Amino acid sequence: MGSIYPSNVKKTKKTSKNCLEYEIPNNYKVETTLEGYSIICEINYLSNGMLLNKKTRNTGIILFSFDISCLIEARKTILIRPINCKNSFTILTSHSQQNKRINLLAKDIEKESKIILKQQNFDNTKIQYIKFEIGDEIVGIDLSEVNLDFIRVRQDAVICACDKALISRDGYRHLAAISSNLEREYQISNRRNKISKYMEIIIPIYNCKIELDSI
Repeated sequence: MGSIYPSNVKKTKKTSKNCLEYEIPNNYKVETTLEGYSIICEINYLSNGMLLNKKTRNTGIILFSFDISCLIEARKTILIRPINCKNSFTILTSHSQQNKRINLLAKDIEKESKIILKQQNFDNTKIQYIKFEIGDEIVGIDLSEVNLDFIRVRQDAVICACDKALISRDGYRHLAAISSNLEREYQISNRRNKISKYMEIIIPIYNCKIELDSI
């Protein structure tokens, strides 16, 4: 914090005889830095009489002749600043951090693209692939792979519900034909086959022949 203390010193006006009187000089400047902003406060004493044809630079809230509008604007800027300030992608050295950032970007792009396509009346439309340049590096994102985990979870839930309710393959096909929000029957069938193959690997089942001695 820096300040300029002039030689022409004036004192504050007393409101009562017992009131303290402080020496606050005219044209006194106080300069400081707040959140990267340089803030300068200056005291300017005004005459008790009317000042005609004079322009003033003081606007907004005035406290002891301080023009604090700049402080208010700086405070607003700080309040609207996002809490999670991400580092630039170019300074990330870890491949895991770069991949994580790209995955987050892909999810945001995939989400926003759906909104934009819907606003432009592009029905049943999806962006499959996007490519952009970061510095000298070309990065491609396959947006069709963004929500694979969510799709797998939803398909597994459908398979579980069909098994519990004893819904056949043909029965689910008729249900999926009624509602476009349901997974297609062939997608559920493919997912069921993958689950079956995975279960055969982790829990192998063998057939064995047991010969009983004749009694």
